Amino acid sequence: MGLRNSVATVDCTARYRPIRGAFLVPDGSTDDLVKAVGLATLLWGGVYCPISPVSNDPKSAQGLIDLFNVDVLFPLAETAEINRLVESNRFLSFMHPYGMGLLFQDWHSDKHGISCLDVLHAINLCWTKEIKDIPPDETSHARLMRWDAHDPLANLFATMFGFFPGGYNLRIDFPRAFVRGLRGSEQAIDAGGALNPGLIHNITPIRFTSMYVEAVRDRWNSGVYVGDPASFEDLVSFWNLRASGATLAFYPLGYESRFEAYIKAFAASLKPDPPGPFLPAKFSVHSRDVYRKEATAFISALETAREKVLAPVDPMIWNGLNIKPSSIQFERHRVLASVDRRYNRPSVSFALPERRFLVDDDRLEHPHTSQQHLMVSVEPLTEFDYPDRTLRPPLIRRLNEFYSRQAALDPWALRCEKEGIAQVIDADESSISLFPIERYQIVERIFALAGITATPSLPGKMASRIIEKLGGTEFFEPGRVFKVRGARNLLRDTPASEKVSLESALGTIGGDRFDEFKNLHLAGQAGSELTASDVFNALIEKRVFVPKLKRRFARERKWLSCTKCGLSSKVKVKAFEGRWTCPYCDYEVYLPVVLRAAFSRTDIKKMWAFVRAGLFARDNNQEGFVPVVLALMWLNATLHNAETCFTTALDLDFEVPAVEIDFCVLQYKYGDHIELGLGEAKAAGCIDDAKVHPLKAAWKKLRDVGIDCFLVFAKASDEFADSEIEIFKRLKAEWIPIVALTNRELESYEPHTRDDDSPVRHPFTLSDMARNTDYRYLR
Repeated sequence: MGLRNSVATVDCTARYRPIRGAFLVPDGSTDDLVKAVGLATLLWGGVYCPISPVSNDPKSAQGLIDLFNVDVLFPLAETAEINRLVESNRFLSFMHPYGMGLLFQDWHSDKHGISCLDVLHAINLCWTKEIKDIPPDETSHARLMRWDAHDPLANLFATMFGFFPGGYNLRIDFPRAFVRGLRGSEQAIDAGGALNPGLIHNITPIRFTSMYVEAVRDRWNSGVYVGDPASFEDLVSFWNLRASGATLAFYPLGYESRFEAYIKAFAASLKPDPPGPFLPAKFSVHSRDVYRKEATAFISALETAREKVLAPVDPMIWNGLNIKPSSIQFERHRVLASVDRRYNRPSVSFALPERRFLVDDDRLEHPHTSQQHLMVSVEPLTEFDYPDRTLRPPLIRRLNEFYSRQAALDPWALRCEKEGIAQVIDADESSISLFPIERYQIVERIFALAGITATPSLPGKMASRIIEKLGGTEFFEPGRVFKVRGARNLLRDTPASEKVSLESALGTIGGDRFDEFKNLHLAGQAGSELTASDVFNALIEKRVFVPKLKRRFARERKWLSCTKCGLSSKVKVKAFEGRWTCPYCDYEVYLPVVLRAAFSRTDIKKMWAFVRAGLFARDNNQEGFVPVVLALMWLNATLHNAETCFTTALDLDFEVPAVEIDFCVLQYKYGDHIELGLGEAKAAGCIDDAKVHPLKAAWKKLRDVGIDCFLVFAKASDEFADSEIEIFKRLKAEWIPIVALTNRELESYEPHTRDDDSPVRHPFTLSDMARNTDYRYLR
């Protein structure tokens, strides 16, 4: 389906935020770590940029890149391991008009500039909003920290307070801009001397990088890191915990006396306010297992109003379940985007809102604004005008390049996010245009990640066309009439070559437990309760059945009034088999839908019979269409709060013999928690091992690439056979989750469970459905 109108509008949120980069350093290289800290201090939002150590095993480095969902990679050394990691994440390369990387050469001055927004923008904003109106003899809390390079804690001070590095031939003198622009001062730390506890109130260079950046602070992880100040592992863990959003201080073992007063003041400064109405604020004491004894002694002596927690630091905390990096932004705007067609597909375009965080003042002009970049995250609030496409794709970072090529025609421009999609833009860019991505292509690409080629099968093409002819694909509601058993029986029991009378059709529809469907509502039904006539009218309106005039009445005519202009004309009764055009106003009407109103029941019985029509006019069971559409309707209703994508039958080609699935469902409401269901649908017959075996092979390949995969079995009958239940139990024993659906679910108007004791009363994910399947069918 395309656009509903040639031009439409859609509400979006546009969120400006800093570029979040990951600094790649050789594992164990403290010098490179300190170098990364210096570069991060130059960036607006640099405190939120993780430092990723790269070793022979790239899994931990890749884990940090994925956990922080970084936009770009900044490799700080040339090693084989770092080069391999960069190549495997090539879509995170930062393509700048004047080169690649964080620094570029300014041809005006033969010096270097920074390709991301730097802290000079924050200094100019702070001057404009807060500094310029204070008396000239007053100083602010800004402190440029200095320390002896030979101090044993020099690397720790660099990591804690940040510093502006030299040696890059930068055009901007950042230390001078920081002190003068913020009316700050320099403060030295005496070699071997204790830290001034007043430092907790001062704005150091690294702390200043977070100014005017909104972040979701992590109060669960805020506290103190207990570790060795000379240890690379402790310094990088401290930095990354703070980059995730925690308010954190470092307690250096062996130098406790220098930090005692500072740590006490820091602990007292953390307010005891809870992060939520039922959650107490925590004071976390982080340490590696090797220093567990020292951390336990520290937490015992600690005085704080918060609840104290001992938080171990090991590789497992970066698995995405423990540490949740904060989302960051400058500001958020509501914008109205226009939806038009370009290159024969939908295009969403809007003018970028004003950037109030960038100062437009000749006296504070930044020399590199036009060469610097930031991110704009776009989230459409609705997507009704391009229902088979989306700008909210699943958060699969390996598909970033595909998303970028599809939506921006540029392999480097886009990044997927939990909230939508983000684009790298120039700091002075004024508008953007994005092309919504075909949902079906997303499903194809997910299969391709697992080494599976997915193509629409013949039954899939037929089912998709039937759904389209019934009235659309968006919610599958045009197929709701098939929930009624009598409607399915009528379609099944009427051969394509035979005609059925009205009385016989109504008898078949109303004869199989029809009372259970009286609360089902179909568009156009006459009363509050459903009748067999309403069901048959729906089948005629959807052109599943069409009327055929008996031959002896072919010459008869009937007066017919146009519903548009009201004028009457005499038409052949045979015109009621199809479309009729008013001779006066050219209004076209599909007359079978008014057959019941134009003729008495006696006349219909005498003059008319009904036959299957269109794609229903063949005795091929419509390639199993009916149970497929019932399953898709139920899944759509259950997953209505999720971002979903449905496909009909697909051929899956990989190393096993060709596998056909009857339908596929993708849901990814909850950020990077993505579920894929492989569906098998039956109207009759039994599911056997020959069908399940290749599905298991496809399930395994998808699981191996990190996709939560489920096997979905839908059967338009009241129960599964004993042999099918045994197959399901074997799948359960192999830890393969399944969703099983019978008429109990498929015919239900309300998708949620009617069992008072079901594990999940209101399932919203395939995982929830699998739990209910286990309860209902596998106990």
